Amino acid sequence: MRRPVRHFSTVLLAQLIFILPAFGRILSEAPVSTPVYGKAPAEQVNAMVGSDGDNFLAAWLDAREGTERLYAARFTSGGALLDSTDIRVPATAFGVNRSIVAVLSVQGTWVVLWSEQIFTSDMPSARSTITAARIDREGHLIDGPRPVLSDAYGPPRGAATNGGRIVVIYADRYAVLDQNAMLLQRDLTLPVHGTNNYTTGIASNGSGFTITWVESLVNAIEAISLDANGSVIGSRSQLIAAAAQQVGLASDGNEYLIVTRDFAARQFWARRLSSKAEALDLPTMLPTVTGIPTSGDLVWNGSSYVFATTTTIEKNGSAYQQVLGVRLDRTGQPLDSEPFALSEPAFGNRTMPASVASNGRDIASTWHAVGTLSADDTFATVVNGASLRRSDPVLLSRSANFQTNSSFAFSGQNYLALWQEVSGTYVSRISLDGQALDGRGILVAAAGENPRVIFDGANYLVGWITSTNNLAVLWVTRVTPSGQILDGDGIPIAQSTCRFNFDMASSGDTTLIAWDECRYKAIRVTRLNRDARPIDLPLAVTPDSMRTANPSIAWNGSQYFVAFQEQISIPSPILIPGYEAFRSNVRGTRISSAMTVLDPEPLSIAVSDSEDQTAPRAASNGKDFLVAWTKTFPAEMRARPVAADGSLAATSTFGGGVASSLVWDGSRYALAFTSNLDAFVTHVGAGDRLVISASADDESLPRLVTTGSGTVTAAYIRVATEPFYGGVARVFLREPTFARTRPVRAR
Repeated sequence: MRRPVRHFSTVLLAQLIFILPAFGRILSEAPVSTPVYGKAPAEQVNAMVGSDGDNFLAAWLDAREGTERLYAARFTSGGALLDSTDIRVPATAFGVNRSIVAVLSVQGTWVVLWSEQIFTSDMPSARSTITAARIDREGHLIDGPRPVLSDAYGPPRGAATNGGRIVVIYADRYAVLDQNAMLLQRDLTLPVHGTNNYTTGIASNGSGFTITWVESLVNAIEAISLDANGSVIGSRSQLIAAAAQQVGLASDGNEYLIVTRDFAARQFWARRLSSKAEALDLPTMLPTVTGIPTSGDLVWNGSSYVFATTTTIEKNGSAYQQVLGVRLDRTGQPLDSEPFALSEPAFGNRTMPASVASNGRDIASTWHAVGTLSADDTFATVVNGASLRRSDPVLLSRSANFQTNSSFAFSGQNYLALWQEVSGTYVSRISLDGQALDGRGILVAAAGENPRVIFDGANYLVGWITSTNNLAVLWVTRVTPSGQILDGDGIPIAQSTCRFNFDMASSGDTTLIAWDECRYKAIRVTRLNRDARPIDLPLAVTPDSMRTANPSIAWNGSQYFVAFQEQISIPSPILIPGYEAFRSNVRGTRISSAMTVLDPEPLSIAVSDSEDQTAPRAASNGKDFLVAWTKTFPAEMRARPVAADGSLAATSTFGGGVASSLVWDGSRYALAFTSNLDAFVTHVGAGDRLVISASADDESLPRLVTTGSGTVTAAYIRVATEPFYGGVARVFLREPTFARTRPVRAR
């Protein structure tokens, strides 16, 4: 018996075609290379360390994401790092003036407390807040960040715990938290006199607490004792030191020791206190080295105290910073005649607050290094408490290699992604289904800025700028779709006395390259043949009297169009000799295939007496052109068609955002832009808004290439906060979509 033929409906067939991957389409996020791990980028400062009796946890302020955040890392007493790309503590983007208050171990959990000021545009003034985050022993963030004390700002080492309670000091008051850093009491007063008093330190002996503060009325450090629940014992404070600054307070499990500094003599003194904060002995002078001490910290190491200080030392006509330590007995008497090194002397250290912790046997010290061996990184050293043997430096601030200034092109066979790192300019081929084919990437140049890549019909053409000794040079090289670099270290194309910008576009037989010569002179162009050699002398395509910047080129099949910024000088807000300030208009000029300038007086694309209109992007539909740009303050995207005969149509506005890429996708223009640190695409005239990437991470600088009729692929930079990358900017590819694939950031 013959079975009936089943027919798919037209709708079902269309849906099936839609979900099948098309030629050159990357439907999910694809990294352009595999990560390489090492020092985190940017600056890390003000680290503080604590111990749980076995391992250590350090927390610090970190700018690797482009704005200041908090990061932490665990390490062992043997100097082994336990968190290879650190622990991200997602502090609010609105926080400024952060300062770590304490790193505490409380009943099997780490508690990190920090002070910050929260400032938003709808607030008349900044609001001070003490914030908490809790991390488990495996390094997972389990609670927070969350504010625990509003209208409060605590000093470094401004919190201590006895295992059941946490006491936090601020101004001339204190607060009590439970073991989970939940607020129990706040604004508890101390027996101070007069005004302008402020707390300086707190420590616990495992049962009660001792708080110290500066009594402004008599210019002296005073102290008082609290019980295990944080209540004041007695009513009279104890005078500890006069005309001195406190730099350390710790307990041996019963009594306390305080270290103060005499500013005039640059001398440190130690004094023993009872469990009730009473002074028991006369102050003892501590050994120092010749230099300028800037900060100190004190910790109990099971059998002795260790006092650490950051000191600037002059040697052989130069100065360097070193974290030095000295052991003290229970009464404050020195056990070492000379201080010993707690940081690595071979590294150039920054003048940052000293921080030490002990697990009862070893001493961990955190410090920050600069110089030839390191740059703005956070390190730790573990010193054996008995032998004083120092471990190798432990690099705490680690991440994947960060990537920036991306560009990419499509050959029909694969993609070529281009980006910059500290170590140079790299490329990587990406397969049609989004697989990175060249591992960590192929090094194109050991230096380079503002890189660009296009496909010229046979090879990828890569360009970049190098700047040395007041000379900037534009270079190009060819890369085959199989990944072979054809022109070694590159071919020089143009040079100038300062950094400049450029763009490239191919007609198929030749490539036009344009550059702006430092924003002071005319836009110049030349053509390159298929061997990437210039075939023309550089040609000025704008008047010499016009200051220019940021050229962008499009080819329509018979002529080139170069859009650019006209730089208009304005009064400078910065009173520095030689510094100039500009706003910009957008102009353009057409150039024939024979290199004839068709618009000796550049076209007025967007000319204003007051607005700043920047970063024009040009594209062609094969006949005419479109120019898109961004008006600043506030950011608003605009576009204007330019006919092949040079006539201009009306300007369109696309709403808020910063435009970064414009292409013709075979049927309409696609404009990529960033809005509120998310990356999107809109089709000109369609009024749509497709998502490139809209995650809780920051995204920027989306770039587009056409991959087929009506389809595009986008490259973008995402601050990749997952542990696999460690919170650094990385380049990814993805096809825009109407659907969000990750949670949208909390706003």
